[in-house]
Amino acid sequence: MTSAETPRRGDAARRRAPKAILSTKLSAPALPKGYVPRPRLIELVNKGIEGPVTLLSAHAGTGKSVLIASWARDRDDVAWLTLDRDDNWSPQLWLGMELALERCGALDGDSSADDPVVRLAERLGERTTPIVLVLDDVQELESPIVLRELETLLGHAPSSIRFVVATRADPLLGFHRMRLNGGLTEIRAADLAFTRDECAELLEGAGLGSDQIDVLHARAEGWAAGLRLAAISLERESDPGPFIERFAGDERAVADYLLREILERQTPRRREFLLRTCVADSLTDDLAQLLSGHPGAGRILTELESENFLVAGHDERGGVYRYHALLRDFLRAEVVRVRPNELATLHKRCARWHWAHGDPLTAFRHAIAGEDWDLADELTADAWHVVVFSATPRIRDALLDVPDAAMETHPGLAMRVGSVHILNGERAEAERLFTVAEQMLDELPAERREPLEALNLTFGMTRARLDGDFQHAAALAAELLDAPTGGRFAVAERVRAQRAIALANLGTAAVAFGDLTDAEIYLQEALGIATELPLDQIALGCLSQLALLECSRGRLRRAAEVAGEAVEFAERRGWLDLVQGLGAHLALGWAYYQWDDLPSASAYLARAESVARSWGDRTGKVAAAVLQALVLSADGPEGAAKGLRLLRAVRTDLRGWTPPVYLTTLLATAESRVLAARGDFDDALGSLDGSPEDALVRARMLLARGAPADALAELEAGAERLGSDGVRARVEAGVLEAVARHELNDAIGADVAFRNALTLAAPNSYRRAFVDGGPAVRTLLVDQIRHGTDQRALVAELIAALERRAASVDLTTPQLLEPLSERERAVLRYLPTMMSNAEIASELFLSVNTVKTHLKSIYRKLGTTRRRDAVERARRLDLL
Repeated sequence: MTSAETPRRGDAARRRAPKAILSTKLSAPALPKGYVPRPRLIELVNKGIEGPVTLLSAHAGTGKSVLIASWARDRDDVAWLTLDRDDNWSPQLWLGMELALERCGALDGDSSADDPVVRLAERLGERTTPIVLVLDDVQELESPIVLRELETLLGHAPSSIRFVVATRADPLLGFHRMRLNGGLTEIRAADLAFTRDECAELLEGAGLGSDQIDVLHARAEGWAAGLRLAAISLERESDPGPFIERFAGDERAVADYLLREILERQTPRRREFLLRTCVADSLTDDLAQLLSGHPGAGRILTELESENFLVAGHDERGGVYRYHALLRDFLRAEVVRVRPNELATLHKRCARWHWAHGDPLTAFRHAIAGEDWDLADELTADAWHVVVFSATPRIRDALLDVPDAAMETHPGLAMRVGSVHILNGERAEAERLFTVAEQMLDELPAERREPLEALNLTFGMTRARLDGDFQHAAALAAELLDAPTGGRFAVAERVRAQRAIALANLGTAAVAFGDLTDAEIYLQEALGIATELPLDQIALGCLSQLALLECSRGRLRRAAEVAGEAVEFAERRGWLDLVQGLGAHLALGWAYYQWDDLPSASAYLARAESVARSWGDRTGKVAAAVLQALVLSADGPEGAAKGLRLLRAVRTDLRGWTPPVYLTTLLATAESRVLAARGDFDDALGSLDGSPEDALVRARMLLARGAPADALAELEAGAERLGSDGVRARVEAGVLEAVARHELNDAIGADVAFRNALTLAAPNSYRRAFVDGGPAVRTLLVDQIRHGTDQRALVAELIAALERRAASVDLTTPQLLEPLSERERAVLRYLPTMMSNAEIASELFLSVNTVKTHLKSIYRKLGTTRRRDAVERARRLDLL
């Protein structure tokens, strides 16, 4: 309480005239450059003023003042007062409120009442329409007298006045009672956070791509000030890419704001607490106490959260807190700047605490950051199934900075760093580190040696798979299956994890060998264990291999369904570039090629090629090149020339190597098919090497040369070699036979062969063989329509493709490649509206991120990339 408030009314000090009120305090602030209208929030304020009090309470920079200013801009029933420290003297506050209300013509006459609440009520008179008084920056009020008087006004004001209160922290104004009686509308930080769409609108002129906007939105967590500061900084950037990559709380503009508006406003004790605890991604009372040395750490965290200090609880049971990402970045940069010698100690404390509480991955990250090599080595041995298979790119990057001296005495750490070099394609360095580690294993007690030997087998399987040596990978997997587990941490869990890893590798090898029954048994069991533990990277690898398995069986729809599940699984975790998901990209590329959706096929194969190249995966590199060559050749001679270059570029990868069975057939005829597409028939014939599918290639070229009888003879001679399992080859053979018989005027034979081909193709929508079948195929298709067919939908789609009415064949509802889930159908129904993602999320009681995930899946399944196109495609499919 100030000295001016102590005397009773009537004393000289109390009668002192208040300071003049600056006109800027009585006006709403101007809207900032690049202001983004936010109708969803305007509607919240409109609903709020139907009641007596609307509270906007959120930390600095959330856009409270901007929101109210934009809402009040075109209204004549709003009085505005921005508060400051001077308003802690009662006469100053009441003078300001009266002037604000007078300015908008809300007060009539005068009042002689001493009580300020009564005086204001009398001057308001009998209004027929309410006036709204905005009180901004209410956090500046600290005087108990002023707060008590304002609480009385809010609780007992006449219905002719409504209040909008904006503050950085909830003041002591009896809001708990208003909340109970329904007289309070609250707008909090979560409401004020920018949605992804609002973020995109704010950054519209910055020339950013969709992914870059996603990155900025995620890093700022929708915080208005952070996004506006990013937008301002981007105006000075000629290339936004590097700025997006480095944008964090230590970016200069953001750091200056956080320093001035947040950190410098705290007491020295609070600043000390923040700097000591910011190394942790999340905090509990005891961890905060360990890091800060403060016995009341839990109370400080609770206070920070209640004061809207960019601190949020994120556990349903309470007691777990996290700092806003940008604030955490800023504080960590401050620690490095002002007390760098303490950083390692804080990380070590954090590491030991997380290890003691059963979180080995977080413990490992802090151990590496704090250079606690003993703990990092112990964690690698005792929790390798988590430390290796759940590690983030952040951890992998940090491991590359581990000094040689640390690895020369810590075998587990040496293996862990070696694994990073494997994944970076640095095989020589990886082999050196594994050799260093293996030399130390014999000196360890069995309890420590056994888990590291299991880890060594696991890395051996990784190397074998990347080399395409599936025989060796299978042998190591069998050895791992019987290897002892050792170690002390979560032994039962690691026994199951070890089994899942071994089975996943046995399944991968079985897919490569063509042992599809065994492969499915291995992979399904491994997937079940990996899902339960969870071992997400192992689960992703199993899904990808199951997708390839379904491709080998010719079940394109099921392959696409499983591969789509794998891609969504990886996308949610930011793992689209992991080698474990490579098989899913290949499976989708093959399926979309067979469905004649060349752009989608090419996109998936480009991703597969990128992943294979960055990880040094021999099988993936060859498979992506072969499939991409076939896709390119479908576009004619020019594309075939590009495809031929791709095939010849991977010839060196084929030397001395036995490729997986699912690649063998494609490799045998790929070059011949591409040469034929380029028009080089003689070279195409010369490149055939005795494959069962040679007859198909020869027949196709004989038809192109006008020799249908010879083509038919070739097909008949090669029919037995094709067997009965290859659906795709049998469909192609049926189409070629029908074309040959058509050219020979054998209408009945052509009809029978063509109907058989359609019947085989329909369950999985094989289209490639028909689209590549030449002009006669269209005539045969029209005949099917004329004479009646059970495959009318497929026939219509094929005619559309042949007439090039669409770049990619549209699918009718019964032929939708991947069915939409019930939730995806619910989201789809809102797409024709003008509703934003946030509004759709609100209607369906989902999070915005969940809606975005559903939208990505809907776009992929409908073969589109934009909302408008998805609506159009869905209408053609009778989904809307």
